[in-house]
Amino acid sequence: MCSSLQDTLKEVFIWNNNPIPLSRENFAQAQCPEELLKIHNSPQNLYFQARFLACAQASAPYCFIQDDDYFIKPSIIRAMRARMEETNIMSLHLLPSHEMLFSQSSAIKVDSSIHTLFAWLGYGTMTSRSRAQEFIDLLVAVNATEDVFKMADNYFTILANGLPELWFDQNYELGGGTPFTVGVVGEERNNRHIVNAGVILDSLALRLAPESEVQFPYISLQTSSSATETMTRAACKDMPCIMETNIEAIPNLLDSTVSSASEIIAHTMRQFQALSTDSTERFLQCSPSFAVDVDPETSFCSASGELNLGKTEEISSFSSY
Repeated sequence: MCSSLQDTLKEVFIWNNNPIPLSRENFAQAQCPEELLKIHNSPQNLYFQARFLACAQASAPYCFIQDDDYFIKPSIIRAMRARMEETNIMSLHLLPSHEMLFSQSSAIKVDSSIHTLFAWLGYGTMTSRSRAQEFIDLLVAVNATEDVFKMADNYFTILANGLPELWFDQNYELGGGTPFTVGVVGEERNNRHIVNAGVILDSLALRLAPESEVQFPYISLQTSSSATETMTRAACKDMPCIMETNIEAIPNLLDSTVSSASEIIAHTMRQFQALSTDSTERFLQCSPSFAVDVDPETSFCSASGELNLGKTEEISSFSSY
């Protein structure tokens, strides 16, 4: 990454939550200049909180965040960096198709005050250093528990009270063990914290009424119903570009309006139940990523299955960076 992204990266900050310390010798093959590589061996495992602390200490205005069991091509990171500069989005998340399905299904609205969704950060996320610091400040302001800080990923997008930009990724998973967020115990923990994030957001929305003088960092106060995102985006495999299309990849079966943000998991489950098996499989097996994966054997198909698009059709717009 260092050798291929020196025109994009200002610093590589490795936060090591493992009790086995790391040194520059561990990254000799990365060919990182000494001034570019920063390593922090944490005395304790801070879990997800670590990425926000690292980002808040970064020397660049934007942070690219990823877990160590995933590989993101340099061209995709370049495209994300350019996209952040040209737009006013709060964060940009790469997601494999199964996580994209969950995130899109989790989008909720509560009156005109709340419009949010949940999205993971570990598959590759870009946000600003200032937003990372504001997020930490918000958790401090609401007297978040140690568990909430450690599971900060479950709160980041929800408490922003706005829709981040989501891109289908090209899914380069490195393996190396089962993440603690998967499995029955992991999913129960995730859902519990996602619901708790909704509870906190409900409370903040009440306290941040337009006539109130109370202010909190990070969270946006919605003054009108936000427009639903109609464009679907996918990162190109071998070039710094994205594909954008308004072709429906998943049927919008249920209204996203709920009575409180704490219903976010219940709403997501209702969305899943409303989807047919065919619709789910079609979404997972021929997502927009396949239109830009330089593989002639794959294709992107629409939600209805009536439109099956390969590499040659004019299906959308492309933005190159």
